[in-house]
Formats: sequence, C-alpha cells, structure tokens
Amino acid sequence: MDLIEALRRRIDEYKGQMSEFLLAGGASTTEAYAKIVGKAEALELILTDLHELEQRYIEE
Repeated sequence: MDLIEALRRRIDEYKGQMSEFLLAGGASTTEAYAKIVGKAEALELILTDLHELEQRYIEE
C-alpha cells in the first residue's frame, strides 16, 4: 500500500468515527456540532488534495 492510499484510509476512518459520533447524538451543543462538521469538511479538502497530488504523480 502506498502512502497516499494509507492516508486516504486513515482519513476515511476518522470520517467514519465522526459520523458515528454525530449519529449517536454526541454533539450536545451547536458549537460541538459545528466543530465536528468543520473537521469533516477539512478532511474532505485533504482528500481532494491527495487525489490531485496522486493524479499529478501519475501524469509525470
């Protein structure tokens, strides 16, 4: 497994944990909910960046 794939899997694990936390009612305040959603959005941006880096690497 290459580095990018390992990072992608770890990020997917984090996203899954955040989803489970939210589905279980773990965010007791609006601030806690916003914090988790912000983290999920950041992870999505990282996944997008990883995909772009991977595509550049393949093209070279």
